[in-house]
Amino acid sequence: MSIKLIAFQGPSASGKSTLQNLLGLPKLVTWTSRLERDGEVDGKDYYFTSKEQMQRMFQAGELLEMTEYQDNYYGTSIESIRNIAVGDEPYSIVVEAEGAKKLKQLLKNKMLLIGVVANLEDCERRLELRNITEREVARRLFTYHKEMEQLSHCDKIILNSDENRDIAVFMIRSIKEGLVIYSGRV
Repeated sequence: MSIKLIAFQGPSASGKSTLQNLLGLPKLVTWTSRLERDGEVDGKDYYFTSKEQMQRMFQAGELLEMTEYQDNYYGTSIESIRNIAVGDEPYSIVVEAEGAKKLKQLLKNKMLLIGVVANLEDCERRLELRNITEREVARRLFTYHKEMEQLSHCDKIILNSDENRDIAVFMIRSIKEGLVIYSGRV
């Protein structure tokens, strides 16, 4: 059985998206009600829509999961999960804890769940470098400890602190190499 999805979970600014990008797999595009950030593209980074539309999709059974995070909804469409489950190519996703649990229940050993951690100071500094307000930094770090506690069900934990960056990169490259060898795409 082959891995169909590699999911990254962790606190805000721990480096989930950075490691996901380094892995280089196609991204499973999820839905959100938050506004686009500079440089983001609808349909590539997320499907951007309203809270009301996401609620309708969830009630209609079109979303596997929907969670509220930082006053916005995030969700994964069931159709996209079905498509990757039967496809030949693995995908990657950044997801929060409840979404990760539901994905793992559905995909079982076809999914590798990677917890990404960094110390609170690194996360705070990274957020400050994004030129967001102090209030926004505090809001995004408010759930840091809870998100760290929710990593216990991950298959692998990668420490992505500033001083450990080379090892985190090595681990992602090793996972990528293992996927290539395992799938026979050497």
